[in-house]
This record gives sequence, C-alpha cells and structure tokens, in this order.
Amino acid sequence: MGTFVGESLPLTELRNPVLRRAYEYWCLRKGDRPLPSRKDISPEDMKTYLSNVMLIDVSYEPLDFVYRVFGSGIAQAHGKEYTGKSVRELEPPEFSNLVWHQYLEVVRERKPCLHGICFQAEGKYHKYHRLTSPLSSDGSTIDKLLAVSIEDGKFWATFSEASHHAERRGTLG
Repeated sequence: MGTFVGESLPLTELRNPVLRRAYEYWCLRKGDRPLPSRKDISPEDMKTYLSNVMLIDVSYEPLDFVYRVFGSGIAQAHGKEYTGKSVRELEPPEFSNLVWHQYLEVVRERKPCLHGICFQAEGKYHKYHRLTSPLSSDGSTIDKLLAVSIEDGKFWATFSEASHHAERRGTLG
C-alpha cells in the first residue's frame, strides 16, 4: 500500500499559473489589512479556476474544517463530493489527517500556505499542489479558508490502483 506525505513549500515555489493568480487575487483583496473577508471574494473574479476552489468554514471548540464549497473539478478528481462535510470525512483517513494538519498550519500561520501532497506507491511518486489562504469576517479571527487545488484524476487513480493491489495481496489495513 502507498503512503501520503505532505510538505509545506515557500510561496516562492508558486509556479503554477492558476495558483499564482489565486495568490495574487488574495493579496489584492486583502489590501493593507492583515486578512480579507469572505465578502471581499467574488466567484466571478475566479471564473478561470472556480472548479478548483474550495471554501472551508473554520469552527472552534472543537476545531474543525467543513467544506462549504468543494469545486467540481476537485470532486471529479477525487471521485467524490465533500460539500457540507468535515475534512475528517475525507478518505482515506491518512489523507484526511494530512489535510487537517495543513489547514491547521494556515490558521496558525495566519497567511497563505502552499502545500504539496504526495502519494507514494511502489517506488513512484504522484503529487499535486494546493494554495490555502485565510479569511476573516472581523479582521482577526480566521473563520474561513479559501483553497485552490491543482490535481487531476491521475493522482487518485494511482491511489485507487495501489489500494486495489493491496486488497488483492491482503496487505490493506
């Protein structure tokens, strides 16, 4: 069976044009403030990459991240829709835990974070990138995250294939 590994990357690694546009948009919308609010963000401004957008509600006590919007392109790549669901419901659990900690990093750092997510199976690595940026209604408390993910079905097909092989070998779980 394969494993999921995540890495935090410096924003200087924002090479993908979609992720770069998303970062520039977040910076433009925040202006001189520490954080933009959800009201500052317009879906019309993100038309070219809207299918890759996730809007995540941040709740406290207990801390959780719930998908308010789960872009159709991401849902298609995953093969599953997660709108209205907690990040804790992502599958498999190892992936869910990794993403939860990456979202927590954004809340703690209070700034956009670029993450690489890697799935390693049988000596091969498959990777996608996500930019996650904090939003705040009151200018202080982070209550939403705006994430743009660049992934494709190949990443998830590789995971499914590795899971299928592990099941057949009796090594799953």
